[in-house]
Amino acid sequence: MVVFIILACFGFFFLVLSLILGEIFDFAHEVAIEHDVSFDHGTDLSVPSIFSTRIIAAFITGFGASGAIASYYHQSLLSCSLIGLGFGLITAGIVYAVVSVMYKQQAGSGVTMAEMVGMSATVSVANPKDGFGQVTLVIKGSQVEQFARSADGEAIKHGVSVKIDKFVGDRFIVSPIMNP
Repeated sequence: MVVFIILACFGFFFLVLSLILGEIFDFAHEVAIEHDVSFDHGTDLSVPSIFSTRIIAAFITGFGASGAIASYYHQSLLSCSLIGLGFGLITAGIVYAVVSVMYKQQAGSGVTMAEMVGMSATVSVANPKDGFGQVTLVIKGSQVEQFARSADGEAIKHGVSVKIDKFVGDRFIVSPIMNP
């Protein structure tokens, strides 16, 4: 029972943290950036990844909480785990549906991230070495702010002009524009 409670608390902590801070700690997209592989080729960008921190944290929370409840009622470890798996999937599905609605409401300019590749942007939050910052660009009269990371992993200071090289997940990969 203790393991299920720890999982529930751990999952809930990261769910709340990701809802407050956004997808800063999105491990699936971090892996995609590090290995230069995108999970989003040919997919609809108006829905979240099933591997987002929010979805995974919701699954862990549902798994742990329902497993603990089943354990309290003296179910076997296998039963607790299966019940946890079922409720974890249900919880993750509910959070996925809610986050999908939020993603779809973000669209307004009719511009996809793929269309922004090659455009110039300005660093609005400095990128630390091997970390994420934020870039801002204006497109079709709308200001767009997006998490970004430098292509070479080096730091980029606030106010520097960058070129959007590509996107991975929901983040841009950018390079500083060298002025002659």
